Amino acid sequence: MSENYTYPGVYIREEVLGAPVITGVATSIAAFIGYANVKETDLEYSPKMLTSYSKYEKIFGKPTLDSDLANSVKLFFLNGGNQCYVVNVQHRTGIRAWCFVPLADRGAPDVPLAEIGRPILMFVAKYRGTQFDKITVKITKGDPQDQCFNINLSMLDQANDEIYSNNYFNCDMTNVEKKVTDFNPFVDCVILLSPIVEEPTTQISYSNLYSPDSGTDFSNYIPLFTGDDIVEDFDKGVDDIFPANNVELKYIEAIRSLERVDIFNLMVITKCSAMLGDNGTYRRILNAAVEFCEDERAFLLIDPFFNWEPNNTSLIDVVQSNLSEIRSIVPQYQCAVYYPSLIMNSYDPVTRERVTSNIGPAAAVAGLISRIDSRRGVWKAPAGIEAKLTGFERLRVKLTDDENGELNILGVNCIRDFPSGKTCWGARTVEGYDNSGTAWKYVSIRRLTLFIEETLYRATQWVVFEPNDEPLWAKIRSSINPFMLDLYERGAFQGAPDKAFFVKCDNETTTPEDQENGIVNIIVGFAPVKPAEFVVITIQRIMGELP
Repeated sequence: MSENYTYPGVYIREEVLGAPVITGVATSIAAFIGYANVKETDLEYSPKMLTSYSKYEKIFGKPTLDSDLANSVKLFFLNGGNQCYVVNVQHRTGIRAWCFVPLADRGAPDVPLAEIGRPILMFVAKYRGTQFDKITVKITKGDPQDQCFNINLSMLDQANDEIYSNNYFNCDMTNVEKKVTDFNPFVDCVILLSPIVEEPTTQISYSNLYSPDSGTDFSNYIPLFTGDDIVEDFDKGVDDIFPANNVELKYIEAIRSLERVDIFNLMVITKCSAMLGDNGTYRRILNAAVEFCEDERAFLLIDPFFNWEPNNTSLIDVVQSNLSEIRSIVPQYQCAVYYPSLIMNSYDPVTRERVTSNIGPAAAVAGLISRIDSRRGVWKAPAGIEAKLTGFERLRVKLTDDENGELNILGVNCIRDFPSGKTCWGARTVEGYDNSGTAWKYVSIRRLTLFIEETLYRATQWVVFEPNDEPLWAKIRSSINPFMLDLYERGAFQGAPDKAFFVKCDNETTTPEDQENGIVNIIVGFAPVKPAEFVVITIQRIMGELP
């Protein structure tokens, strides 16, 4: 850098040498999804950042008996949580554009709609706002037997210029929902049933619609063509256009709203009465949540399913018979399930009496994880004698050692009632059941990996567009090595320093072909410390005196 030196003397110039210093990201910011006690005024789902439970009540109101959200947030802070985001799945005051297309039974297409509860094909904007009023659905006949139909969805801007158009060919009632909902950026599709109504077609009130049972067969239905094709413009919708029992869609939309959050590390899906004890709905919500968590490098904490309680059969039989619900959640290494539920004292706002509530333990564990992360580090398993839980009256089920052992083998983390207090006594991922052969058996190892991934992802942004050669590679190594060495010295890795981790970025990882394509490859390996899950002490009796 040239300077204008005008007088003889000493000039001081500062320079920063070396690679950027890497600082680890936060590890225990939680996200809670559930129903709160207030209607939202935002047009879109909006995550609210909280640092205390008192702030929750100021924004979302007092706890209600039909939702676990408030008590879950309370348990999070009582057990050591510092910061969280809450997304309220309550009804919105915004409006969503939509249109209805009536369906006809091919065997009786001329029966008036008023005489039967005819199904309806509903198209609804994914987002709220008047700009989605300018969407048009056009449905045309498919093959001559009308076995299939074609759909065109187009969208105009405020100047009436087409900004989007897409076609979906060979649709039928078995694939139309998935084709449109999964691949259209603006529109969802859902098949609805309508009871007997006085007016046909679009005069049907949305409040009279309800989702079909999973066993309903729609294969014999097609759109009710009144001419060569059907053209419907989207109308302004109403408050909460989806039927009240379609809680799954609301939760999934709320989960997706967390894309606007800079970082979160833990997620808890809280239950509500709208789920009506439906394990299928709960599982599908969890499946959407764990896939989202994988994309965001976050970890999902799961509460017991609705019927995981002792009945006429043994507790283990009940849990084992429902493990298929857990095993179908993919990826299994991105989540952990905790059992049993917690019993809390609550206040009934109607009767003004104290009642007991059954709250899932995941929120309390999220607070516990935050506490242990701050004291010991993300590599410490959130379990053991220091993993005490508080803020509730008792456990819904008091487990024995044998029951704990059987559930641990199945990858279910138990909360135990010891004389010293209620304690988290399990640290496995859902994939960490015995004989699974997974590398992600333990919660601490998976979360440590996510921590390193997220930190290095953010810390290497400066590398983009730098000259891709040895000086850059050396700078990358000198930036990452001190970060990994610091983790080693704090107890995150096992073995000697030269065996515990490595950082490789050179002409072996980045070939001339990679350089030509603008690619730099960085390989970081580490040997995590596994938790001492089984401590075996051998006691020997010595005959006579020691020599």
